[in-house]
Amino acid sequence: MKLYYKHHGKSFQDDWERVSRLYSASMLSTTFEAPKPVSLQAEKQTIVYEHLPEGQLLAYYFFRVLIQPWRTSAFNDLEKVFYKIGCSLAQFHRYYESPYSKTVRLDFSAIDGLSGSIINQIEKVLDNAPIVGFHGDFGTGNVWLRGSDCMPIILDPIPSLFCPDSHGGKSSIYYDVGHMVSVLSCVYPLWVVPFIKWNRINLAISMFIHGYEEESKLVLDRSALYGVALWLTDAYLKSMRQSIRNNIRSRFIVSRRGYLIEEILS
Repeated sequence: MKLYYKHHGKSFQDDWERVSRLYSASMLSTTFEAPKPVSLQAEKQTIVYEHLPEGQLLAYYFFRVLIQPWRTSAFNDLEKVFYKIGCSLAQFHRYYESPYSKTVRLDFSAIDGLSGSIINQIEKVLDNAPIVGFHGDFGTGNVWLRGSDCMPIILDPIPSLFCPDSHGGKSSIYYDVGHMVSVLSCVYPLWVVPFIKWNRINLAISMFIHGYEEESKLVLDRSALYGVALWLTDAYLKSMRQSIRNNIRSRFIVSRRGYLIEEILS
């Protein structure tokens, strides 16, 4: 399958720079790969990549695991797959050099459901956390699993979607980790929701964090991690366009927001 990339950034050349740097990072990594960008089609604002290997998006794999009523080979691979994803993100943070120098910082002052002391605690952790070139949209829709061995192939690092400075290139390690936790906790198509096995979501999140910590040799503060996930979930809610379908989705996400607050306070 040939992959096409549509323009997101400050300029089309910026997009080319980001995906080229992603490919360079993947050449240093032992835990993830990335598609090689091969040509620019400026008139179509499109980058053409080499062919992706046979496989599937992490989102499709995970939806299938969530709704299966029985244990299958895909379910048996769940721990291994999300452990690999965590290791991959840790190496992405180690090797990816963002073309943007500005650091994104999150403002927690408008977060509902958290006391001032908890917010201060989270902000203190984030202020002292390592700063890295970040992906900006690290979720189940931007990881491809190679069919033969479930090797993660990371796609499309973009400027941060939800931050005031949409062209920040660096942030604390918690941004990308929290983004994946937010997606795994809250962001699902409506047809999946009635069939979700919540214990499988918790297992996926746990193994993802475990993989990141082992590969990075860091211990993540859970309150700060889930605080960032909560911030990103609220930003996603604010970005949703008004429609009947999205109103139903937003009610589901709000219900899951309570789960994130419980994790912050636990």
